[in-house]
Amino acid sequence: MSKRKTVPYLGAFKLSWCDKCNLPILDAKPCGICKAQTRTVVMSPPGDVRPAFDKDIKRISKIIDEKFGKGSANALGLTGKRLVLLNETSYDDIMEEIIIDGQIVGSIRYNLALMQWDFIPRIMGAIRIFEKQKEKKKYVQVDEGAVEYIANGFNVLAPGVEDFDESLQEGEIAVAVSPQGKVLSIGVMKVNADKIKQMKKGYVLKPKSSLKNYKELQLGNSKAKNQTWEQAVLANSYTIEAYERKAINSIKKTMYRNPELPLTVSFSGGKDSLVCLQLANKTPDVNFKIIFVNTSLEFPETIQYIEDVIKQMGLSENFCRKDIPEEKFWNAVKKFGPPGKDYRYCCKILKIGPINTLIEECLGEKTLSLVGQRAYESISRSESRSLWSNPWIPNQLNFSPIQKWTALHVWLYIFKEELQYNPLYEEGLSRIGCWLCPASNQGTLEIIKEIKPELWKSWEEFLIKWKDKNKLPDEWHKWGLWRWKQLPKNISTLAIQQGVDISYEKRTLKEPGDWDLHFELVENFATCRSGQINVEGYFTQALNLLRLEQFWRIFAETEYDSDLGILTAKLDDVSIVISANGSMLAKGEELKSVFKLMKKLVLEIYRSEECTGCKVCLVHCKLKAITIDPEINQVVIDQKLCEKSMQCHYHCPVIKYGHKEIDDLFDENIKILDQDRSRIVYF
Repeated sequence: MSKRKTVPYLGAFKLSWCDKCNLPILDAKPCGICKAQTRTVVMSPPGDVRPAFDKDIKRISKIIDEKFGKGSANALGLTGKRLVLLNETSYDDIMEEIIIDGQIVGSIRYNLALMQWDFIPRIMGAIRIFEKQKEKKKYVQVDEGAVEYIANGFNVLAPGVEDFDESLQEGEIAVAVSPQGKVLSIGVMKVNADKIKQMKKGYVLKPKSSLKNYKELQLGNSKAKNQTWEQAVLANSYTIEAYERKAINSIKKTMYRNPELPLTVSFSGGKDSLVCLQLANKTPDVNFKIIFVNTSLEFPETIQYIEDVIKQMGLSENFCRKDIPEEKFWNAVKKFGPPGKDYRYCCKILKIGPINTLIEECLGEKTLSLVGQRAYESISRSESRSLWSNPWIPNQLNFSPIQKWTALHVWLYIFKEELQYNPLYEEGLSRIGCWLCPASNQGTLEIIKEIKPELWKSWEEFLIKWKDKNKLPDEWHKWGLWRWKQLPKNISTLAIQQGVDISYEKRTLKEPGDWDLHFELVENFATCRSGQINVEGYFTQALNLLRLEQFWRIFAETEYDSDLGILTAKLDDVSIVISANGSMLAKGEELKSVFKLMKKLVLEIYRSEECTGCKVCLVHCKLKAITIDPEINQVVIDQKLCEKSMQCHYHCPVIKYGHKEIDDLFDENIKILDQDRSRIVYF
């Protein structure tokens, strides 16, 4: 059963600050340099802070200076010999809190509606900018009579406005100031500047924060000497070494408990897998292989970096690499369309499948693989155990020795060990993977467009052609709406508010027998040493797993993994997994029980995808758990009310009349296997 959370609290906050040395401290320990006690840095979850590199600081400084006036970034503290941290937090797109002197001074975000970067100062940050700056922008000045009200968090109304920045746009961040230039509140513009002079009433700015609840904060000593990452490593050396010892011990214990499995390290070229590679290399008396799948969508720098690091560490003979032809991806997108966060079929065809083959070619047996997964990366990863299996990769048992590390633990370890890290991190990317990954937010893709225009050009051309062919709105391309098959609620709400036509999400009404979705079973079936039967099949087009989950729950316990783009169902000894591109894998002790559940779930896929809103199933649901969603004219099931009587399944016209071929397909295969067991391949 999938869990959905609104606030991504993924673990305890592990960042503190030494105000004397003005350095970040991990795990609320005393400073390793001056031995002073540290204070907790208050920030938004998940608290997976990372260092801001030089190009991060230059990019953010440029945005702040453009928004609030030249010199604003310097006034804020972004220049000079200070360490700056970035904390990505929850928002419609990318948003990172900026930590300077141990406090959040504001947030940088990509404003999807305006298709531009915003800086949202905290009160402290706004005070630094507006009380030290001569040139001022993005402000609304109120008259003396309104000062007290605005400072207490009231809306800025048109009659109280004396002056304003004439470049302000609706939806932008602005600072309300007094006639003397004192910061009163920070909020969102409700109108464009050119309308303010004509307004006799109405809202101009809606505050998000104000002086009412502001208290002066304790800050690190900005004049402290040696504010460097080398000093930060020294200040945290005890903690970093303790994490390393624990990780190496966990590797040894996991290997001891799985002595039959040879060790591998999954090295992607990212910071987390780099740390896992170093930990494996420092574990005594351990031999391991390094596995890497080049999806054909890797950055060229990543390919070169991986080769360089492995050679530098003297591990070239341990390296197992598989290259996927670029045509494989382009052929898939021409058929399925762009991959999305909710139907990431690209991972299945470019990574998961090839990893199975690579392990077989490199090792010839199942492996224990060290992977750089961390709880602070996502909700699904925070709920994952350190040791787990991916149902799509049966010959790999995964173990993450850094599951409880934050990004800052990782980076300080890299700095301490003087490891060569991927140069793309210094280009403004916080994560390294496929350059057009649909899991990326639009802000990240904008950075990629800027630093890698030659890579992005081919994808941009494809998106525009697909948009035009399918008569999609411009925002589908410009906002990156292609990243979803079904838009999440916050994005669809934003689109509707901005007048974007998202009616393309609605399905064309169909009559029974008028469908083009097709399912096939793979010809042969397999059984492994445990005796379990494996049955594979596939659909001919991408599927909406998020919608499908409610239908599968009628028959089995389900779990939707948005990171992997898979839906899993379990009933007794049978487990079935399906990916968003339509690939299906079923396992169980008895072939008939596998086929029985598999057939029902296949039919539920047809029901989910091809529902015509006929309302027949509503009549047979005594508890009224089924309703029709008017937006798509299809049924939805309230799981809190559903008693799993399955009557809706058996009375659905799609299932009862539309797909007799599925009954025939499974029944025929059962008969064939009863007569000819040669189709079961043993390994």
